[in-house]
Amino acid sequence: MFNIRLLILLLLLSPFLDHSSAGTRYTVGDSPWNIPPYPTYFDNWSSSNFFRTGDSLVFDFETNLYNLIQVPRQDYEDCTSCNPIKVLTYGPATIPLTHRGVFYFICNISNYCSLGQKISVTVHNYRSPDNPTPAPLPSPSPPPTSPVPISSPSSPPKGSVTPPTGTYYPSPHNGTYSPEPTAAPVERERSMAFALGGSNGIFLVVQTCLVLVFIIWII
Repeated sequence: MFNIRLLILLLLLSPFLDHSSAGTRYTVGDSPWNIPPYPTYFDNWSSSNFFRTGDSLVFDFETNLYNLIQVPRQDYEDCTSCNPIKVLTYGPATIPLTHRGVFYFICNISNYCSLGQKISVTVHNYRSPDNPTPAPLPSPSPPPTSPVPISSPSSPPKGSVTPPTGTYYPSPHNGTYSPEPTAAPVERERSMAFALGGSNGIFLVVQTCLVLVFIIWII
């Protein structure tokens, strides 16, 4: 009975475990690892994919007909295996991508490498899609102030006091009011931060509830 309950718990938690340990398995070339239809076939396939640490490459080849040699760049370009890094002769072979960099693989049987049975793979650091870095909010720019018109002196009517000669400037109370720039929307930033961190929190809460249910079930 205990084993059955443990199995049920593992089945319930499996989606969350898969989410936390994400990694993609790529079958190289989406085809068997053999002589390709044209020389740049495997490199074209590699450049059309984006590999991250945690992914893995599957080289699907028949044992005794083909092999897989990891080599330095110079050996890759010359189609030689004078300085092999890793030699795999049994297929299919799986290569885990554990760190970033550029990796080179060839088949050194006959002239298969010269015919295009080779590939270079660029691996990037893994970045979880659940925690994207939010773009900074642009600060609002103050509205442009319109120039204050300068009033020209008019001819005073007869009998009135003549104002002093010179240019008249309106007092600050008659000028155009420029509103101060508003502060950055702090509430929107808080809402965004809560939304970004919400996915991980949901997984943690659900996983904790499942564990508590399982413990109560056993008791």
